[in-house]
Amino acid sequence: MTWRGSEPHRVDVAVVTLHADRLTAHGTSTGDAHLLRYRLATDHDWQTTRLEVVVEASGTRRELDLRRDASGRWSARRTVYEPGDWWFEDLELDELDGAADVGLALCPLTSTMPVLRGGFLDASRRGHELERTLTAAWVDVPHLTVEPSTQVLRSLTATEDGAARVLHLGDGFEAQLVLDDDGLVVGHPDAVRIDG
Repeated sequence: MTWRGSEPHRVDVAVVTLHADRLTAHGTSTGDAHLLRYRLATDHDWQTTRLEVVVEASGTRRELDLRRDASGRWSARRTVYEPGDWWFEDLELDELDGAADVGLALCPLTSTMPVLRGGFLDASRRGHELERTLTAAWVDVPHLTVEPSTQVLRSLTATEDGAARVLHLGDGFEAQLVLDDDGLVVGHPDAVRIDG
């Protein structure tokens, strides 16, 4: 899948393998000021197990290896390479324990997992009201810091052609998502699918 994004202007590409209750994916985001690559995996029920991200921006390369174990505990190592120097840090993520989702900035794909797990496609198409509040591990780009983010998903009435819609509210943002039959983002205020 390919999305054209704005703020910043970019092209996002993802190769996704969908199964009945999980997915794996790898993708890129390229813009004037950054190059981002990632790999994502979930276990059953669309719960994130691992996100690996590499970002190159302004002469600095950052890497993040973010993991969630079977008991719901999160861990991460962040590595930074600057000209003539590098270091790493193991991040303290106790406040994320029990969270199931990851949100990667500039990545429309990471909205898919809570939408599928929460039953929002069916609710939207049937015109049913559904709302869920969740905590996600929010990964900032380009710094690759990780913070808890409280997010609310609310079903909206489907489009005239039957595409599901979901309102996604987070810390300081609001987005109406339009989703295809697989729960993958077609339309987002900041990114639009261009792969047909």
